[in-house]
Amino acid sequence: MNRLEGRKMGKRKRKKKRRARGCLLVFLTIIICVVSFHYVQYKWTALHVPYGEKIKENDYDWSRLTIDEKGRKQYTNQEDESAFVGIDVSKYQGDIDWGKVKNDGIEFAILRGGYRGAGNGEIVLDEKFLENIQQATEAGIKIGVYFFSQAITEVEAIEEANFLLEHTKEYTITYPFVFDMEEFVTEENRIDTLTIAERMAITHAFCDTIQASGKKVMIYGGNSWLLYRLQPSEIQQYDLWLAQYSGAPSYPYQFQIWQYSDAGMVDGIATKVDMNLSFYDYSENEDNETERTGD
Repeated sequence: MNRLEGRKMGKRKRKKKRRARGCLLVFLTIIICVVSFHYVQYKWTALHVPYGEKIKENDYDWSRLTIDEKGRKQYTNQEDESAFVGIDVSKYQGDIDWGKVKNDGIEFAILRGGYRGAGNGEIVLDEKFLENIQQATEAGIKIGVYFFSQAITEVEAIEEANFLLEHTKEYTITYPFVFDMEEFVTEENRIDTLTIAERMAITHAFCDTIQASGKKVMIYGGNSWLLYRLQPSEIQQYDLWLAQYSGAPSYPYQFQIWQYSDAGMVDGIATKVDMNLSFYDYSENEDNETERTGD
């Protein structure tokens, strides 16, 4: 090897070392970011848990999650009991053939009963609700209902709960009545300035009204909403419906239903639809107690 070739080889080795150091730096940066994120998440969660109070964590074994031939998640507990497969729908799913939905393996559906306008604050009945609840019931699908809330007072939350109760009194509602308050990007958003204490008071008002009627109640929310926009220790007295589109949930505490996708396809529905797993069997407990199908 002559001197020129030696210099070229030396340059190539130095370049490889620099690339290797660069890749290592990127890898370490990613690790630091991930660890920092989870640490901050932990500290923020701790701030919302009263001192000395311990919240029971869920004990689901996510290694038991599988994907079936239709691309849907399935969960089986240690007793080989399967979670129940469901959807949630509103007017945005259009006309639904509930017979086909039932035949496609859907066991329960949570229907939007109504919503409160983010700007004017008026309550509106979902235009497909009465059609959906009648036809889904006739098809033999177990029903739950939810209200999309923009309540800014306890009085408004009670009004929303009573609205759902009034429009479902002629039907058998097996799954819970759900309180759904969410943040979303719009010029008019009534709930933007609410504090955690105010949101909790509104949530309690809705849930307590439903419970006083003898019905099962539930709170819907994403991971961040349940951890940081509400009080985690207080909401554990209610059933929870977690929305998290990931391989497995990261919400640490107890919840009963998991909305794992907003892009499901179900026979009888022309659009994409939210997919859910229920780890509790609501259908066999008419006295509003729930039987767990998780671990």
